[in-house]
Amino acid sequence: MNSFASTFSSVNESKILKCLYFSYQPNYLYRIVEKGFNKIELLRTLEKGLEYGLVQIDFHEYNRDKSIVCLTDKGKHFVEAMIKDNVV
Repeated sequence: MNSFASTFSSVNESKILKCLYFSYQPNYLYRIVEKGFNKIELLRTLEKGLEYGLVQIDFHEYNRDKSIVCLTDKGKHFVEAMIKDNVV
């Protein structure tokens, strides 16, 4: 967990990852935005998540807002460790 902790230091980044974790299913990008997250910060968080292998994104061919986002097993373990360590 410590190797990623400094990377995902923003409160909103942690909340976005926890939102994905507690949904227990893949989410459409537009539904995550509807929950009140800033789209730019959401995309930055997802970009970092892709870089570290924490999220998987299946891009929709014609409408990027209908892209499907889910946590990988590595991402689930990361969020569980965050929760265990009481990080946000």
